[in-house]
Amino acid sequence: MNIDNNAINEKLTKKQKSKYAKEAVEKAKTSSFKEFIEQQGVLSLAIGLVLGTAATTLVNSLMNNVVFPPLGFILGSAEGLNGLSVNLGVTPDGKEAILHYGIFLNDLINFLVMAFVIYWIVRIVTNAVRKQEELAELARIATAEKASDALEKAEKKKVAKRALKKEAKINKRGEKQEAVNKEVNVESISIEDGRKK
Repeated sequence: MNIDNNAINEKLTKKQKSKYAKEAVEKAKTSSFKEFIEQQGVLSLAIGLVLGTAATTLVNSLMNNVVFPPLGFILGSAEGLNGLSVNLGVTPDGKEAILHYGIFLNDLINFLVMAFVIYWIVRIVTNAVRKQEELAELARIATAEKASDALEKAEKKKVAKRALKKEAKINKRGEKQEAVNKEVNVESISIEDGRKK
């Protein structure tokens, strides 16, 4: 039985390439979805929706069970504001025309209270986000200043090292020149001594 190893390797690599390609496509899909969620603030929107629903339920409960019953009692209705109505009379069909203005007032007050609560929630969240952005900006500026200071110190060190190297070179040249001058002086003295003899 003769097995072609090259053919098996080619099939494996094709399968592996296909597998890697599928994985890459899946990663691209999930990464774009993650990017969408992060950029569009979908998570914040979902949290806001859930909190808004809970706040609506809470405010409706507060208004219907705490505020409206005493108000209705004062106005003379056992059902709170919902019981306030005016009988306009009988229609030509023989039905009574009743204006239920209490229900409208109930809904209007609910709306105003919800608008007030949402206004304060948005204001608090906006201030918190603004403070967080300001802190991030201050941290970025501080980091940039530290980097700038570090770069400036490094440049000063480089300049100081260059100056020290130049000074050392100048000193070496001066020492060499002095040595040459001494040799010249010694030779000139020896030449003069030779002439004198």
